Parts: sequence; structure tokens; C-alpha cells
Amino acid sequence: MSRSKVEEVFYESRIRVNGKKMLKKSTQMQVGNEIDWIKGVNSENENFLNISRVIVQRIENRGETEKMQVVLRRFKNMVIENYDTPWNNSTAD
Repeated sequence: MSRSKVEEVFYESRIRVNGKKMLKKSTQMQVGNEIDWIKGVNSENENFLNISRVIVQRIENRGETEKMQVVLRRFKNMVIENYDTPWNNSTAD
């Protein structure tokens, strides 16, 4: 996903980290974090959401430089139950 697309979905409140709304774009991620991009309400059941999920699996420093290697696991299409603090399109500011 491009940076401009990430910024767009961030401002539409469509990104959740570990089920919570992401408030800052500069939030640091940790190993095990689940980052969800909410695509919308599931057409078959409005209590569920269609999402794309990325899980941070490993973060490694690369020598003395500031470079890092990040290993992610991506789930392109998932259907999940809506969050404890429910998301719906009308609350996406």
C-alpha cells in the first residue's frame, strides 16, 4: 500500500492497531501488533467487517546503520466481528 493511500485511510479512521483506533501516524509498532485496514461492513452480516490485516512478526536492526528489517505477515481479506468500540462508516471522521 502506498504512503498516500495509508494516509487517506488513516484520516478516514479505517486503521486499527490491536483493535483500537490509531490516533497518531507516528505510533511505534511492536512485535505482535495487529494492524487492520477496515475495508467496510460485511455485506452478509452487518455485525462483521471486511478487513486486511498485517501482523508484525520480527523487527531487526541491521548493523550500526539506522536501517531495520521488518518481517510482516499479511492477510489480504479477512472477515472479523466488529470491534469492542464498533466501527461504522458514519463514525469515520
